[in-house]
Amino acid sequence: MKYFFLFCLLLTYLYFIGLFAAGAGCATPFPPEGGDRDSIPPQLVLEESTPNRQVNFRPEEIVLTFDEWVVLTDPTQIVISPPVDLGEGPELKRKSLIIPFEDVVWEDSVTYTVNLGESIVDFTEKNPVENIRYVFSTGPELDSAEVRGQVLDAYTGEGKEKVLVSLYANLVDSAITTQRPFYFGFTDEDGKYELGNLKPGNYRLYALENAAGIYEYGSSTSAFAFIDTAVVIGDSYFRMPDLRMSPLPQAVQVDVDSSRRRVLKLGFDRPVLEVPVRTLNADYIRVTRNDTLRLFYETASSDTILIGDEAMGIDTIIISAADWEELKEDEPIQLQEAPNQATYPGQTVELNFSRPLSAVDSSLVEVLPDTLDNTQDFTLELNGMRLEQLKLRSPWEVNKRYQVVFQPGAVTDFEGLQNQDTISFNLQGADPANVGMLRLRISDLDASQSYVAKLIDDGNNGLIDRFSMSGDTTYAQTFERLKAGNYRVEIIEDVNGNGRYDGGDWPKRRQPERVRIYKLDALRANWELEAEISLEAE
Repeated sequence: MKYFFLFCLLLTYLYFIGLFAAGAGCATPFPPEGGDRDSIPPQLVLEESTPNRQVNFRPEEIVLTFDEWVVLTDPTQIVISPPVDLGEGPELKRKSLIIPFEDVVWEDSVTYTVNLGESIVDFTEKNPVENIRYVFSTGPELDSAEVRGQVLDAYTGEGKEKVLVSLYANLVDSAITTQRPFYFGFTDEDGKYELGNLKPGNYRLYALENAAGIYEYGSSTSAFAFIDTAVVIGDSYFRMPDLRMSPLPQAVQVDVDSSRRRVLKLGFDRPVLEVPVRTLNADYIRVTRNDTLRLFYETASSDTILIGDEAMGIDTIIISAADWEELKEDEPIQLQEAPNQATYPGQTVELNFSRPLSAVDSSLVEVLPDTLDNTQDFTLELNGMRLEQLKLRSPWEVNKRYQVVFQPGAVTDFEGLQNQDTISFNLQGADPANVGMLRLRISDLDASQSYVAKLIDDGNNGLIDRFSMSGDTTYAQTFERLKAGNYRVEIIEDVNGNGRYDGGDWPKRRQPERVRIYKLDALRANWELEAEISLEAE
């Protein structure tokens, strides 16, 4: 009987141990498997947080409680305006952010705003909080002034998203580099912003992309916009002028190749046309191709080359004639790239070579149709404006294939060197009915203003042509053999006449040059499109 009792007691003990283990297992949290990713940022639990928008309030701390576990990733993003020195930083306790103000001396009748930025993220997916502002006043009422506006890309005119917009009560120019903003906010997907609960007064207005850690202008800032003068904010709603944002001027990067005699090859991180290049020696020939510039010297000469300008920085290269004599042989004459195979009746084919040319021997050149063994009639001539270019003309026929062959010795460069290898490429006679013609006319230009215009293929964002306009009120040009599709014209008001677009320059207080973009009607195949652009129509 005794053993039976002990046996029953042991079973009862094991039963309760099992229940406890099962209960403990149910209480152990495991991350859920499957399902959609949580994309909802943490939300405030209002009834457990310090009430917002209080007046006659001088808090010793503010408690903001969220509906899930959160992480404080970057306390420096918690910015209070007007600025307040927190002393001890904010801290997290369970799901609550606690911001202490024990040692703060509050100013009388001032509205304070606490911006969390993206300092708080959820525990699992790291979604940051969005647009959480805590507002209170030490006086009997909240400041109610409000400003709204929009930040636009200065070149495209499109709204800029997630850009920091700042108001500085300190009107000194250097304040943006040394102090936190008095008020700030971020733009939405359309580039629009709204700053509320502002104290009336005079402010500086800025917009920064990639601001430094505490919302200052710094080395990490990639784009910037500003209003030229201080803005006066009254006690009600105020609509700000558009902030036109452009990238900060970037120093030009150049790759220098001086490995061959009497030629300097410069590779840039942007098109050659956008980089000023000046030399002290005028005895050279330029050969330009996309982002590469070759300077050919007719005689071995020392020279100093200045690359860039004040906006992008100036790089200096010094070359020595004596050093060149020890370098490798001149590079061979080559075709820089094969021309476009699609060739239309009456079209001149432009052939760009790697070196400046002085002569061509047509007897060593053949244009061979695919159906004949004998060469077809053609003409070849040097381009007097671009010495590295030959112009080839022949009665191209639709749907016929051609092979163009330059035998050794066919072309001679400016030093008397000739091509040692055969150069050949293929062309395809194309049907003009597959392309269209654009007749472009631009009117109401300011004759005292310089402009740079670009014709862009909207399909691949490719540059069709770039041209300058100045000294007249109208400009007209015809573009033949354009493929059917959509095109746009970009017109830059070239204020400083340097032949390129210049963005804003904050240290020089210079606004970005204005750009107007016009979408043209669709160009159809075998069609002539007349496009009229009036600058006065805007």
